[in-house]
Amino acid sequence: MRYNERIKEQRKKLRYTQRQLADKINVSPQVISNWERGYTEPSSEDIKKLSAILDVSSDYLLGLSDDKTRNNFLLPANKTFDEHVDDLIDEIIDEQSLEITESKREEVKSLVFKVNKLNKEDYDTFFQFLDILIKKKDDSVK
Repeated sequence: MRYNERIKEQRKKLRYTQRQLADKINVSPQVISNWERGYTEPSSEDIKKLSAILDVSSDYLLGLSDDKTRNNFLLPANKTFDEHVDDLIDEIIDEQSLEITESKREEVKSLVFKVNKLNKEDYDTFFQFLDILIKKKDDSVK
């Protein structure tokens, strides 16, 4: 199935009109129509927005995978992954009263993006490993 069919299928599954979907990603209904008919292709930024709103992976929309699952920290439907990561980082910095340089902040963001690209099995393994490392560090501090 091509990207245009996948966009239309997901839009209909979620019971969005072309206008409703267009409003959510700030394009005209004509743009949605053109995508769905295969006349034009969404930009990479539009794919990110479509993925968030249609609740499927970008790879699925692009036809690179048949797996619709988004691996993304329960991403709110109204945000791109990039926006969500920025918000999460800001929230953690505020909650923990951290002082962090912009370059360190970008390093953290880069790591989050790399982890997000892992498949489900590798993602789970990564976090199990991270959990073990944290416990070992906590034990050594005691």
